[in-house]
Amino acid sequence: MRSRHAVHVQRIVVAGAPQAARALLLLALLLLTLPTLLNAPAIDVDSQWETGMQMAAHQHMQWGPQVIWTYGPLGYLQYPMLVYSSEWRITVVVLALVSLAFVGSIGLFLWTHRAHLLWLLAVVAIFGLARGITSGLEVKLAVCMVVLSALAVQDRLPSRLSLACACLAGLSFALGCMVRGTELLVAEVSVPCVCAALLLGRRRLAATLFAGSFVIGGVAMWLAAGQSVANIPSYLRGAWEISSGYSSLATSAPSAGNLAISVLALVPIAVIGVVSLHRRALPLCVLMVPCAAWAVVTYKEGIVDGDPHRLIDAVTLMALLIMVAIVGATRFPSLVSTVACGGVAFVWLFLSPSVALGTADWNTAPPGDGSPGAVVSAYHRYAALFFSAADRTHLILQEKQSVRQEAGLSPGTVAAMRAGTNLFTPIDVGRAWAYDVAWVAGPVLQSYGAYTPWLQEADAATLQGSSRPDHVVMTVDWILDSWPQFEDAAALRALLANYHLSAVTLSQSHPGVLLFDRGAPALPPAGCTHTLPDAALNTTIPLPTVPVSSYLTINLHQTLAGRVRTTLVRGGGVEMSVQVDGRGWTAPHQLETASATSGLFVGGLINDAPQLDDLLTGRGRAVIT
Repeated sequence: MRSRHAVHVQRIVVAGAPQAARALLLLALLLLTLPTLLNAPAIDVDSQWETGMQMAAHQHMQWGPQVIWTYGPLGYLQYPMLVYSSEWRITVVVLALVSLAFVGSIGLFLWTHRAHLLWLLAVVAIFGLARGITSGLEVKLAVCMVVLSALAVQDRLPSRLSLACACLAGLSFALGCMVRGTELLVAEVSVPCVCAALLLGRRRLAATLFAGSFVIGGVAMWLAAGQSVANIPSYLRGAWEISSGYSSLATSAPSAGNLAISVLALVPIAVIGVVSLHRRALPLCVLMVPCAAWAVVTYKEGIVDGDPHRLIDAVTLMALLIMVAIVGATRFPSLVSTVACGGVAFVWLFLSPSVALGTADWNTAPPGDGSPGAVVSAYHRYAALFFSAADRTHLILQEKQSVRQEAGLSPGTVAAMRAGTNLFTPIDVGRAWAYDVAWVAGPVLQSYGAYTPWLQEADAATLQGSSRPDHVVMTVDWILDSWPQFEDAAALRALLANYHLSAVTLSQSHPGVLLFDRGAPALPPAGCTHTLPDAALNTTIPLPTVPVSSYLTINLHQTLAGRVRTTLVRGGGVEMSVQVDGRGWTAPHQLETASATSGLFVGGLINDAPQLDDLLTGRGRAVIT
């Protein structure tokens, strides 16, 4: 006959076994999604703007007036690079805190919904399979933003824990707004909804703490990043322009995978959203709003680019949908069909070859090959670097030397650049760090991102006036070879009107870069200005007699319905031919089409080396800007 004590011990052991399994699975989730903390700068597109964000943060450049990009003043946290010791150590600490909050919020979310152990196993498996992307800051931060908000709204937590979740949710949204424009746009929709849900649930203190931590925490982070409060409106405008705009030529083929994910995801989002509103399930409503926002972002990226780098938001959407599936399965068992719709999206994400999930994002993936040995070895090295200033300085010098060898600039060019301030266009902003030269942002970090009229004007303004940089460094290879279409037309016009080719560049038979000095313009000033009547597309526009070097500006009038269409679908190409002195038409000249909230924008491009030669020698008849 067993004693009561024996029965009590047996119950503790039986109940403790699932808890131990949950703890082990959460630990596995933490270890599986440990990110790389040391990426080496290089001469490639992504590495250059990532280095540029590090430089801007280190120099406390002002986001909005001086820097505009898809990421904010803390965007460098997403891509750990040892460019500067202080920024790298901050990145390590923030990633550690966000990783712990990520795992803790998921564990608490599953516990409050009394989800079966298999749900946690599914979460670990999905995040583990996608750890090339889920290891990065963005996905983890998005999960914290949404899950902590849902925890703050529901009534299953003790009061103090619920208030703590509200504070952490507000801080998560604030950090997201400082990191990337996408999170900023999602926060603009989600934060008011979370506040409304808390007020509807008669949780005024939680609503106050959530809104207060979001506003006060956001301002504190903004000031800590060396930013001025007066520049917040400019930052919001720049983030909106570059996030909502779209350039037909700064993209590749549409991603069928991303399009399918977003469309399939909208089905369960819509159905569960309607049901949650009908049943007044506030936590589920809070989950649905950011899910819908990320579905729209995933759709937009699907029509923009098929690059696996764009998978970040698709995987974020899938991470949030699995939380929705957990709530739907635990609170509304009748919604099996809706949860199954979410499963269809998951299957597409992991099985569709067009998504190519196996192609990990190199700068968010786990260290090495992701094996336990590689992770342990890498983190042992990270720990040594974190506490050794000498080791960090030595590695930074090695990385600079590596970039210099790859860039191969002549001593004369480097000496000229070090004699003043420099703006690098269109891509290689990271060379300013490698060669220790004074740097001025575009303000768009890489000029191909200036695909709206407002952004073009901002870039052009940087090259005008008495405070313009002393030199403009233009990389020849990018213009004549890889991406000739990435041309900032307004800035190019301002460059030719306020700068001329440096004697250093003219003295070299094969210069690695074109170095422009401020002073006499490369082209003569405009002699006259003509305004022509409106004309429809596919018609001939007669021009008056103009000087040899001319600029032609086209204003396209677009209806509100047209603006909506160009926001939701890919724009078509536009070409133009010019007839000079009645001697026949030139070959069709490719124009850049880009959509923005202000309408459709068309800009000119340099298509080949002869056109560039014509432009620099004053014979640019066929070049349209």
